[in-house]
Amino acid sequence: MNKLFTKLAVTLLTTFSLFSFSSLSMAHQHDFSSVTYTWNEGAFKGGQYKLDIINDKKIKWLGLAGAEKDKSATEDKVSITALGDSRTMITWLESVGYTVTVIVNAKSGEVHGVVSNQKEHYVLVGKVDELK
Repeated sequence: MNKLFTKLAVTLLTTFSLFSFSSLSMAHQHDFSSVTYTWNEGAFKGGQYKLDIINDKKIKWLGLAGAEKDKSATEDKVSITALGDSRTMITWLESVGYTVTVIVNAKSGEVHGVVSNQKEHYVLVGKVDELK
């Protein structure tokens, strides 16, 4: 009986995991090609950025205000994933060694992010200024 229960539990967990993964990781599906946002909390507070999605593997960011004003870069180590419920995760590895993850909620207008490398880790919260 225990072996039957274990097999059933493993089968159910595997099926649920595959279903959940496939429904959450709808890569490359997003409703915008450009987002402008401002960080309201965290180390980059007051920083405003414009993020242009060039294609599913390349983005360009531009600092509009804050410490990175007038700085920009095109990044080609990018992943874009639709998380459902109007949320899109954009994550990239910058050429200078930082990993940046931004989650845009098109419905609520919120933005959450993390910027990190081997020594630094910044959690950020902000708002969407414009979606195109």
